[in-house]
Amino acid sequence: MKNPSWVIALVVYLTTIFFPLSNSTASEQIKSHSQKISVVVSILPLANFVKNIGRDKVEVSVMIPPGASPHTYEPTPSQLKKISKAQLYIKVGSGIEFERIWMNKLIAINPNMVVCDSSAGIPLRKMSCRIHKHIKKANKKETGSKSKQYSHNKHNDPHIWLSPVNAEIMAQNIKNALIKIDPKNKDFYSKNAQKFISKLKNLDKQLKQILSKMKNKSFIVIHPAWGYFADHYGLKQIPVKIEGKQPSAKEVINIIQTAKKQKIKAVFASPQFSPKTAKTIAENIKGKVIIINPLGENYIDNLYQTANVLASTEK
Repeated sequence: MKNPSWVIALVVYLTTIFFPLSNSTASEQIKSHSQKISVVVSILPLANFVKNIGRDKVEVSVMIPPGASPHTYEPTPSQLKKISKAQLYIKVGSGIEFERIWMNKLIAINPNMVVCDSSAGIPLRKMSCRIHKHIKKANKKETGSKSKQYSHNKHNDPHIWLSPVNAEIMAQNIKNALIKIDPKNKDFYSKNAQKFISKLKNLDKQLKQILSKMKNKSFIVIHPAWGYFADHYGLKQIPVKIEGKQPSAKEVINIIQTAKKQKIKAVFASPQFSPKTAKTIAENIKGKVIIINPLGENYIDNLYQTANVLASTEK
């Protein structure tokens, strides 16, 4: 949801009046006080990463609460107050809509806040796009080459955290940000990060074992959040919604026909979106709707359960 510029400007203006900033930097605040580092993150999985690495030295707030969508969520006044006092903001950095709309405004509220891009070093995959084939075909006629438009950020898949391999890189970035603010405890953060990364490596091995047994590698999802996950484990997600748009009746029929042809018996929906279309497809393929959560807070347990659910649909 795009916000009128005057509304955003007013929010920033009022926030800076009612929640005045400290003149000290984040690292200076740590030196002068024995308090926890105040960290704000965009999504719940990032909160889990920060807590694993920072443990009792961090206090973490999440901008997008459980059940809310990163595509439409707007911060509350109480969240803006926390931003005004935060020492560190961990952003996903891969182009989630909340950050595209709000990140610059949040930084304007608290310019002294250190901002960590957790996506640094992660190659981004392309998001499925309904108009892709048409643009590609038209562009080939004009230039004889692929369209450069698809290097634009809005066509990248932002759901980087759903691959444990990407999560390892994100953990390293978070560790480095905490060390930047609190260098005296470098060994503490490094040790915790290594422990967490070891758990992620073990998770990756377990998921490979679980998912390698799947004969049918395709699965239907309402929202295309599982692209990195699917790519890493040799699966193929068939998305119903693309670029946040509801599918046309013809597209739903095509998905139903694909599901029947590939003997797919489950449609995966997310808590952040209406399951209405998922139910329609499930009824037509005599299958069922299963909820999987791309924003589950307990990251390791959530991905382990998701893998088991995907594998169990073949039984």
